[in-house]
Order: sequence, then C-alpha cells, then structure tokens
Amino acid sequence: MSAPVEHRPGPHVSPGLSRRRALSGLAASGLGLALAGPRLGVAQEASGAIPDIIQRFADAQSSDDPATALDALYADDAIYEDVPTLTQSEPGAVGAFFGFFASQVSDIKVELTSGFRDGSWGVAEGIFSFRYTGQLPGLPAGTGQEVANRFSTVFEFDGDLIRRSSDYYDNTGLLIAVGLLPGGSPPATPGA
Repeated sequence: MSAPVEHRPGPHVSPGLSRRRALSGLAASGLGLALAGPRLGVAQEASGAIPDIIQRFADAQSSDDPATALDALYADDAIYEDVPTLTQSEPGAVGAFFGFFASQVSDIKVELTSGFRDGSWGVAEGIFSFRYTGQLPGLPAGTGQEVANRFSTVFEFDGDLIRRSSDYYDNTGLLIAVGLLPGGSPPATPGA
C-alpha cells in the first residue's frame, strides 16, 4: 500500500487563490493594459472618441438586420469568436453566426462605454442587452426575459475591415434569467 501523495500547487498557482479570482485578475490586467495604451504612448484615434469602425460594429449588432450589417464590416475570410461559449464562426460566415443568435433574441442594444484602436488592433467595452425570446442551445426557452451583460471585444483589423473579433462577457445575467443559477441580481452595470 502506497502512502498518500500530497498535492502541492505549482509555481503558477497561489494557495487560497480561486480560479475565478485568478482569471478575473488576468482579465482585468489585460484589459487595463489595453485601455492604458494612450498613457503608455500608444497611438489612439481622436482622444477619448470611440473609433468609427468600433462604433459601426456596435451599431450593426443593434440594427434591424445585424447579420447583413456585420457582414459589411468584416473581411471575406474573417472570424467572429464567442469566447464564453467556446464557439466561433466559419471563416467568412460572421453574419450567419451572429444571425442565429439574433434570431433567438429581440431588442438587441449595444452601448459602448470605451474603445480604442492602434493600427491593426483595437478593444471595446460596454453593455450588451437583449430580450431572450427564443431558445439557445443548452438553455430553456426564453419568455422575453431582459438580459444585460458587460462585455469587452478584442479586434484585429485589416485596413477598414475587421479580420477577427473575440467577445468576452459574463453570462451570469442570462443564466439567472432562465433559472439555471439561483436568484439574486445579475452583475452590476456601470452607472446603474
């Protein structure tokens, strides 16, 4: 009979630090560095202004036909990545990818709170809200529940087109709305 093996965290894990707290810290530091770009000498379009391509991205998602509006902003072989669900579009199928989501919800509204672009890279953050009216894979059918999530999106640009975008957000609000997480309030939104 062998002696029990004691588990010791590797050098990259701090005892007592939860995975959620560690990931939150990493995300905050990465976004903090991205948003600190102007203070670190990184070029930014018109100080304090949201770059045009990023504003058009938000407006496209909030439009009556987001699939078509998004297709116009992306390069022919571009990819749209939804990081929390571990899914991404096929190259060149951004509109169809987002279009499916848009068919399961209504009243999409994207409110940007900040954003910047430096050459071929950019970042945006804001509030993404909608009513859940359809049925997304793995979730119960919607009944019109209101959902609002804070998000950040990292962009790779090819001139005036988006080559790739990766959305990062917390899905807690949706999971509470459909009853998969216990009551309580969804994450607070800035200014609310």
